[in-house]
Amino acid sequence: MIRSLTRMRENHRSFALLYPYSIPLYRNLGWEIISNKMTYTIKDTQVPRTLKAPGYVRRVAWDDKDFKELHT
Repeated sequence: MIRSLTRMRENHRSFALLYPYSIPLYRNLGWEIISNKMTYTIKDTQVPRTLKAPGYVRRVAWDDKDFKELHT
């Protein structure tokens, strides 16, 4: 791991943050957890029911010409 991080620094690479889908897998590869998971529980009454925002939503079919042009 030290060699990997040194090489990344030498090559001006960003730090690789691996979000574990399998902690044992990354641990076997030499990586380790550096943070904790935090869980919060809130009531539905603590979340605003509506949010006033400008604009609108127009739903279209998957095969809509404009939709396909935008997303392909």
